[in-house]
Amino acid sequence: MIWKPRIRLGATWGAVTLGAMLLFGTWCVQRARNAPVDLSLFFLVLAAVICAVLAVLIGYLLYGLLTLSYTLDRNGLVIRWGHLRQIVPMDRIERVTKGEDVRGSARFWGVVWPGYRVGRGRIAGIGSLRAYATRPLAEQLLVVTASEVYGISPSDPHAFLADLGRRRGLGVVRQMDQMTLRAKWASLPILADRWAHLLMLIGFLLNAGLFAYVCYVYPGLPRILSLHFDALGEVDRVGARSELFALPLIGLISEFCDALVGLLLHRRQTTGAYLLLMAGILVQILLWAGAVSIVS
Repeated sequence: MIWKPRIRLGATWGAVTLGAMLLFGTWCVQRARNAPVDLSLFFLVLAAVICAVLAVLIGYLLYGLLTLSYTLDRNGLVIRWGHLRQIVPMDRIERVTKGEDVRGSARFWGVVWPGYRVGRGRIAGIGSLRAYATRPLAEQLLVVTASEVYGISPSDPHAFLADLGRRRGLGVVRQMDQMTLRAKWASLPILADRWAHLLMLIGFLLNAGLFAYVCYVYPGLPRILSLHFDALGEVDRVGARSELFALPLIGLISEFCDALVGLLLHRRQTTGAYLLLMAGILVQILLWAGAVSIVS
């Protein structure tokens, strides 16, 4: 049987937040279209990009909330959240307790907004917690196994407990392994590699800084700039000052390409992916040097 949580509060809160992000991002884009080229333009574009990223994240979390369910049969419990499945075999369930009966201190980190609790934590005296719920800990049911505790919030806890007890009494027909199943894309090793994340972050921050620098110096630049010098140091190419934006744009394209190729390469050749991402950082540094030399 499939049990669903009450999601109205969490879905409403998420939808309102998503709408606010989209509206503010759209406002930033409209302002940026008519803004002069200076540092204020950079911050408007940056705000729009951050809103877009947050909108994607909130949309994904809403998808997880809308798909959240708890499937019970005589073999076990399957918790579905978005792309993820938590398999809890019936013979691994030691007990199910109410969150309000927990006396030990609890820590939690993850998604927390009204009507939504998804993430990891730890309950003193019980163990590691994985919560997939729409209620606070005190209103959750805690499915306790030897290795994990799963926090859930079916819409009718008493009926859920009765159904669980009835199915446990039937006996297991097919053995299941206690595990976490993810979609193929969500199982890529690079998604859990903090060093790769750090290298990508450094590259994108350097690129964002270069955009900010060009916007900052732009109002004070002459309309025509010396853009390139020959081996003797003589100017061999001039152009409009707007062409200076080609440097951070090249850096942005380069960083996206490095991140994409690194994503594909990481599974088979982790060291090669690291070297590629570090090369991307070097490209950003060289572009910085080029921009500074042109401006000075």
